[in-house]
Amino acid sequence: MTFQNIMSVNVPVYHFKTKSDDAGEIYPYGFATTSGELDGAVEALSGVLQDMLRLAEIEKTSQLLAEEIEKTRRRVNALEYVKIPQMEEAIQYITMKLDENERANTIRLMKVKDMLLKEAIEERREEDARATRTFGSSGKAPREV
Repeated sequence: MTFQNIMSVNVPVYHFKTKSDDAGEIYPYGFATTSGELDGAVEALSGVLQDMLRLAEIEKTSQLLAEEIEKTRRRVNALEYVKIPQMEEAIQYITMKLDENERANTIRLMKVKDMLLKEAIEERREEDARATRTFGSSGKAPREV
């Protein structure tokens, strides 16, 4: 017996060999004390023995391949109905979080910009007020004495 790899499954391969090729040696008994029916049964058995052993090999191969197909089917189902939906959900969650963070950063930048503009406006008003107090309402510079 040896093994053959079929789709990553090691299946048995049987090699049959009889002790002798002599057709008369299939009868392991004396002919004097047995009936002719036994001779016919032994001859029929020797005729189908090779076929039965080949059938056993094919049956075992199909059984091992069926088990491997079942395991693969379970793995595919687990991927299709459990893992892939979980990963898609995680991707969707991460995408939403990234979008939310981006919007928060944009809003934060807009608020900072508004604060800077307000400070600039306040500084400008203060400068204008100082200039108004210093130069008066006429817009002319005061004379120095």
